[in-house]
Amino acid sequence: MRERPVHFEICFFNKIIVNLHMKKIYFLSDAHLGIESQEHESHKEKQLLSFFRHLENHADTLYILGDLFDFWFDYRWVIPRHYLNIISALKRLTEHGVKVIYCIGNHDFWLGNFFNDDLNIEVHREPIQMEMDGHRFYIGHGDGINKKDIGYLFLKAILRSPITALACRLMHPDLTFSLARWFSSISRKHRADLDHREPYINFAKELFQEGCQFVVFGHTHDPMTLHLNGCTYINTGDWINHFTYAVYSKDSLKLEKWT
Repeated sequence: MRERPVHFEICFFNKIIVNLHMKKIYFLSDAHLGIESQEHESHKEKQLLSFFRHLENHADTLYILGDLFDFWFDYRWVIPRHYLNIISALKRLTEHGVKVIYCIGNHDFWLGNFFNDDLNIEVHREPIQMEMDGHRFYIGHGDGINKKDIGYLFLKAILRSPITALACRLMHPDLTFSLARWFSSISRKHRADLDHREPYINFAKELFQEGCQFVVFGHTHDPMTLHLNGCTYINTGDWINHFTYAVYSKDSLKLEKWT
């Protein structure tokens, strides 16, 4: 039998090592799939699908920081048809070995067992505090940080009530989604009148003082980066107008734009 040249095995091994070092951690939020016209929704979906295909070979972990969907409710037998392509892409990501972690937002907080059991996606209902590469991270959607937003905090208490969940489960999904779009439009108009940056910057500074090096939020749809005393706060913006995301690699956290 003819022997395989030794140099081939060495080159192949080196290639694997290089690819492993290229792995990165990505953060995105606020695509709000399902709120726009059909033309804009198609554009958003194409952008997300191409981004997810890129992550299949370049990402170690993807953190979705809430509001990927403008509304989500885990029915026992029903999956929204308009989300099918995105759900399939998320399934492919986990099958390719990418760890997907979902921090629920204020529009998709009724994520249930479907994401855990069928998509192998880890779901968190509270912000994540963790250590990685010797750095402390604080990661979450970011809703509720602005304490002046009394209207939202009141609406949040109503929508997350078990009574509301029971009412949604008893209604036809078409009716539930119609009501959700109405509530969502009210939320967007209310959010547009608020100054979001200052409360988030102040909250990030408090976390820096407590020892966090990296803080990542979404929710405001306002992409920004703040560097302070070796610490970094990033808001990931949105995938409606900005198509921005954050990426962590080699002790560095940066805001980037998908083109």
